[in-house]
Amino acid sequence: MNIICKSSIDITDKEWIEITDSFTANFSGDLQWQNFKKYFLNSYLGYAYHSLVLNNENRIVGHTAFIPKKYLWNGVEVLMAQSGSTFIDKEYRTDLLLYRKLYDALKKYVAEKGVQFILIVPNKAAYTYTERILKCKNIFELDYYIIPSTGIYSRWGTFLGMLLWPLKGVQILIFSLFLEFMNIRLRFNKSKNSVDKRLSLIRNEEFEKFRYYNDREYRITHSGKLKYVLNTKIEKGIKTAYLMHFEFGGIVDFVAFKRTINHIQLSKDAPELIMLIGNYEWLMDGLFKLPKKYQPQRFPLMIDVMSLSNEQTEFLLDRTNWKFSLENFDVR
Repeated sequence: MNIICKSSIDITDKEWIEITDSFTANFSGDLQWQNFKKYFLNSYLGYAYHSLVLNNENRIVGHTAFIPKKYLWNGVEVLMAQSGSTFIDKEYRTDLLLYRKLYDALKKYVAEKGVQFILIVPNKAAYTYTERILKCKNIFELDYYIIPSTGIYSRWGTFLGMLLWPLKGVQILIFSLFLEFMNIRLRFNKSKNSVDKRLSLIRNEEFEKFRYYNDREYRITHSGKLKYVLNTKIEKGIKTAYLMHFEFGGIVDFVAFKRTINHIQLSKDAPELIMLIGNYEWLMDGLFKLPKKYQPQRFPLMIDVMSLSNEQTEFLLDRTNWKFSLENFDVR
């Protein structure tokens, strides 16, 4: 058994085919190797970092990847990596420390490239291993927030829809009044400190181009100064729009959120539910948070720090110091 580390651009087409075939065999589904490769090339640096396990016949039987991302922290740009796309072929899982060896090799490799910490959002099966074997620390679980939209009335049919149509205006009015109330609260609670010390993604045109390159999955809407990104899916028979990003005049704040919700609710193809996933306490504390027992999937955000002081590490372990949502990493 041999473990090697490479960047995406150094992996050959033959290796990409092997990685993709093993990945789909472990997780099922139909994935083309060219698309899998493209996923990793669409990053801040134009590539990701990979760790590969080769058996005695030099066949790839395990893989993990760190996708580099740039965050703004207290006004300073920092480089981190997001862990994902991990698999070990079934016949090699008897070595319980193989993934640890795979992970540690890549961790050492990216540390030499200037990566300061690694973020992981493990699934339920991998959480215990990530915490106890990889020694990653839990920051917080991403929350689900839901907002009913006007489209919810369309599911009752034409007759009931006509009867309930006036309620659409009432719903929008009530929600708008609620948003205005929260807007007033926000003005009174707004910090006088103009420097935002929380960690947030560095967004620019280049980021948006590679983050939302798959326009079949994501829809970017422009309306004057307003811009937002939706990913719409049918969840248990309900048309649900996941709000990935929103801004007004290039600023992400409560005003942008309010205008985005109003624009979505009044659109012709309005969804039945609008959903946000992340920690949005920085935005407002009045959104309806879906109880954990009703959440379809849990998303724990975990961290592995490599080159930071104890004080900096403690800062990172405080959920209020993060702006993290599906735009950071769509793990659904």
